[in-house]
Amino acid sequence: MLPDGGAQWMSMTITPKYGVTKHQVDLLYRDPISVVQQLLRTPALQEKLTFMPKKVWDSQRVSRQYSEMWTGDYWWDTQVRLFADMNVH
Repeated sequence: MLPDGGAQWMSMTITPKYGVTKHQVDLLYRDPISVVQQLLRTPALQEKLTFMPKKVWDSQRVSRQYSEMWTGDYWWDTQVRLFADMNVH
């Protein structure tokens, strides 16, 4: 069973162009933009979503801790490059 609520489910019937099929195929899908908007508005996810990088250290502040993508250097470096490219004065 498909979940209710949020972005509307849509369907289309397709006929595959390759291979041999006896039946048409019903394709069920949702608009990806609507799905992302729904996820961003979901209160239960708010504390789980992270949009800014953060450097996390051990308790003695000696070693960096890498546990999530936002704790790595890639996110940090990308944010620095994006803001530098914006030419904000």
